[in-house]
Amino acid sequence: MIWVTNTNLPGGDVGMTPFTVGLVLIIQLPIGIILALLFNKILRERIHKIIGLTFYIILYELTFVIIDGQFSIINSFNGDWSGEIYAAYSLSSIISYIMGVALIMIKEPKKIIAQEIL
Repeated sequence: MIWVTNTNLPGGDVGMTPFTVGLVLIIQLPIGIILALLFNKILRERIHKIIGLTFYIILYELTFVIIDGQFSIINSFNGDWSGEIYAAYSLSSIISYIMGVALIMIKEPKKIIAQEIL
């Protein structure tokens, strides 16, 4: 988000970027919490946690589709100024997805990892 505020992009779109992300998180977070509570017994193994996290990121992107009518991750490759704003929407979710998967991989005991391979 920092690079978007430091550019010469139109002020209305840049000013609404944090508001839009906040609105998406307000919509998506309760849905994600409810789904995590409903599927708590399933989300025990490492592979199921990664699948659940992947579903949550897809839910994040679908929330942008509901609000804006466009996929933010696809529109981030536009050559015009709107591509930078869509990249700001998607980059944070991609970074948090990578960090979440890395934490799941690190946190699981080695015994369970050896059992999954065998």
